[in-house]
Amino acid sequence: MTPRERVLTAVDRRMADRTPADYKENWAAWEGSIIEAVDDVDTALLDGTFYSPDELPGRDLSGIGHPFIKDSMVLLEKAARKGKTAIYFTHFNHSNQALDPDGDARKSILEKGFQIADEGLEISLERE
Repeated sequence: MTPRERVLTAVDRRMADRTPADYKENWAAWEGSIIEAVDDVDTALLDGTFYSPDELPGRDLSGIGHPFIKDSMVLLEKAARKGKTAIYFTHFNHSNQALDPDGDARKSILEKGFQIADEGLEISLERE
């Protein structure tokens, strides 16, 4: 199976044993380059738990092991614009602004070439 036939899941076993302290720079905890990994697949499913650090007022999110969607979009903007890889955000916290179908967060995600893994999404792993 070639790399382009795989599906990348950013919530990966390589990060499973890490503690929140390991996530100081979120994607910096990823072993290897997330940019290269995304460029190497047809579909990438990325952790979209939180849209931004101001999502839960009064709570320090810096120690939580989830990259913010806003940060991921900056990091992967070129890959999204190329259109070679379908990049989906998934695993949303109930407070995530991207869940609002008419909200600015969702509009920003879609306008920048990223996708939302809405309930019921099916991704074919068959060769075309």
